[in-house]
Amino acid sequence: MTTTIEPLVSTTRLRALRSSIGSGERPLLVAIHDYPDPDAIGAAMAMQTLAGSWGVPSVIAHGGIIGREENTEMVRLLKIELKTFASIPDLDEYRGAIFLDTQPMAKNQSLPMGIPILGVIDHHSLGDESIRHTSRSPTGTTKVIYSDVRLSVGASSTLLLGYLEAAGIVPDARLATALFLGIKTDTDGLLRDSGPADIRAYTTLLPLADLSIAARASHPPLDAVYYRFLHNAVEKALLFGETIVSNCGDIDSPDMLSTASDMLIFLKGMSYSLAVGFHDGRAYLSLRAKAPHSDATRVLLHVVEPEGKGGGHTLSAGGFIEFSGSQEECFETIRTRLLEATGDIGTTRKDLIP
Repeated sequence: MTTTIEPLVSTTRLRALRSSIGSGERPLLVAIHDYPDPDAIGAAMAMQTLAGSWGVPSVIAHGGIIGREENTEMVRLLKIELKTFASIPDLDEYRGAIFLDTQPMAKNQSLPMGIPILGVIDHHSLGDESIRHTSRSPTGTTKVIYSDVRLSVGASSTLLLGYLEAAGIVPDARLATALFLGIKTDTDGLLRDSGPADIRAYTTLLPLADLSIAARASHPPLDAVYYRFLHNAVEKALLFGETIVSNCGDIDSPDMLSTASDMLIFLKGMSYSLAVGFHDGRAYLSLRAKAPHSDATRVLLHVVEPEGKGGGHTLSAGGFIEFSGSQEECFETIRTRLLEATGDIGTTRKDLIP
């Protein structure tokens, strides 16, 4: 008996996206979050390819920096052109922006006010259903926009491969490698927050991707600062029951924190790991969880609200808090809220490194 597999993206969705993007008379901004990771970058490249097939020129843009070595190496090896919003002198000439791997109200993106938002394609839970389908305007009003946010999918790159397939586009080696790295990174090689769509996309891209480049991007040359960061994260790590939390102090780029939370979650007996770092007036958080009795997004939202924003999945989440006062006071607040959410409040504190 043959089983029919429903396409991830229907022709109806594809037509709706094309209608939202419009003609090629004015270019499109492909907007990703401020500290781009492989999933955001791969998805953005796919959208750029899709828009180009419709005769619509586009630019991939964000508002921050690329800090983690794996991410910078991916951009270098695949010769990916990314711009910051501040470096684009003629933003008014763009018809509008489509968000990928983030959402209009997520606050991890810095699209300037006044740029029309044409749509959003994402896979993160932000805890507020209403923000998925609305767009801001300079007057503060909202309107319905094209939206495809699927929490059952582990990577935005998976979704964008679905759009390419719906359009009959087979990604070349460069794009396939970027999408492959996007899925691999966000799902930890299909071991975290992945579903059938991610498995199918991963296996589809595997023979198309340049695995030599993928391997080099996944294991880049590392500066000494990387090891100093990890040393500090381990040295500052505190254990409370099945929760481990580390105050990494001042950081150059928030995307470094995932390196620490990924490492600390593997400590024997831990169910949650949180890495906290301070950058540009914000406390950034990267949270990891172990299955089966875990919910990273629920825990993170308890920690960051109401002062900040966050989102994620069952086993991984991230966000930030706008803080005043000292870093120590902010970290204490974060730690208390974390232990309340994980159920480890009142447990004995232990240093990972006595």
